[in-house]
Amino acid sequence: MHTFDSETAVTESDVASLAARIDELEAENQRLRAETRELRQVRYRRVALGFAVVGVLSFVAGWYLPTSQTVLFGLGGVGLFASLLMVSLVPTDIVAAPTASHLRAAHAATVEELVSDLGLHRTTVYVPTPSERPEIADVRLYIPQHREYEVPSPPALHDVFVVTEDERNRGVSLPPSGGALLVALDRDEDVPLLDADEIVERLPDALVEGFELANDVEIDADIDAGRVSVSVSGSALEDAELLDHPVGSLVASALARALGTEVTLTVETDTEEPVFVCRWDPKTTQDERRAGTETSELAA
Repeated sequence: MHTFDSETAVTESDVASLAARIDELEAENQRLRAETRELRQVRYRRVALGFAVVGVLSFVAGWYLPTSQTVLFGLGGVGLFASLLMVSLVPTDIVAAPTASHLRAAHAATVEELVSDLGLHRTTVYVPTPSERPEIADVRLYIPQHREYEVPSPPALHDVFVVTEDERNRGVSLPPSGGALLVALDRDEDVPLLDADEIVERLPDALVEGFELANDVEIDADIDAGRVSVSVSGSALEDAELLDHPVGSLVASALARALGTEVTLTVETDTEEPVFVCRWDPKTTQDERRAGTETSELAA
C-alpha cells in the first residue's frame, strides 16, 4: 500500500513538472512568435514607406512640371496605392474587404485614367527590369500605345513615359501592384521566388493565407507551352476586369522575374469567377537563353 502511494506521489510530481515545462515552452513560443511578427511588420512598413516617398515625390514633381502632370500624378497615385496596400497587408493586421476594395479602386482609377488620357492600348505586359530600389520589384508594368507594339529595352522602362523614335515602343511603364506583394513575399520568406514551378506551388497559399486576397486560388500551369491560368474564388478585391489587378499582377510579376521574359496578363470574366491568364513565349525564357549562350560558347 505504501509503495502504491509513493508511486502515485512520484507520478503526480512528474505530471506537475511536465505541466510547468509545457507552460514555459508555450511562453517562449509566444515570445518568439511576437518577435517574428514584429520583424515582419518592420519589413512591410519599410517597403510601404519607400512607395509613399515615391508617390509624394511624384506629386511634388508634377506640381512643378505642369507639362508632365498627368504622368507624374499617375505615378504618385500608384506609389501611394502601393504604400497603402503594403500597410494593409502587414501580418496580424486584419483589413476589412471593403477597405481593400476601396484601395484597389483608387489604384485602378489611376491606371485607367492614364490609359484613357494618353490613348494607350489596353494591354498589360510585365517585363523583368532591374530596379534601382530594393523596395521595388525587378519588374515593370508596360502598357503600350499601339496594338502592334514591341517591348522597349529595360533602360527605357525606367521612365514612366516611354518615348522612343520607334512608335511601337511607346507607352507607359509603371511599378505593378503585384510587384509590391512580390517584394513583401520575398522578405517574408527570406528566399526569392525564382523558379516557375515553385511559383505555381507556393502562390496559391500566399494569396489565400498570407495576403488574404481570396478564399481559394487554383493554378493551372503549362510552363513548356508558356501559359498559367489563375482561378480565383471569393476575391477580396472586385473589378477584376480593370487593369493590374493585384492577384494577376503578382503571378505575372513573379513569372516575368523568374523566367526572364515579358509576360502578358489577360482576364477572363465570362465565367462565374474571374480567371487571370498569363502568357509568354517559351522560346525566350531565361533557361533557354542560358542554354543558347552555352551552345554558342561551345561552338566558338
